[in-house]
Amino acid sequence: MATEPESGQPSNEAVVHTPGPWSIDGVNVIAESWKGSRNANGCVCCTVSTDGRSPFEQIENARLIASAPDLLIALQECLAVISWDELTHGGAIGAGNAARDAIEKATGIRPAEVV
Repeated sequence: MATEPESGQPSNEAVVHTPGPWSIDGVNVIAESWKGSRNANGCVCCTVSTDGRSPFEQIENARLIASAPDLLIALQECLAVISWDELTHGGAIGAGNAARDAIEKATGIRPAEVV
């Protein structure tokens, strides 16, 4: 069960974020799913801080942020395979717990552990 970030109260609502793919344009992270509805290239989801960061670091941070939707999907798919392995071998393994931690950090919902 998820918790609301502001109140800490339980929520049964699905996690909703701007759908990918995301791309970068300088220090802006662009939601390509919004192409045509806001402008020709998409909608800016966020702008990476330029405060004291080198141009190289700004671009690298934007790339990491833009990859988030794809990384989340890939990690969820990997966890499905890891969970099968855990079930087969009788318990949670480090990679599975690390994947659950990362998915929970991204979504606010912890995937179930294999018993």
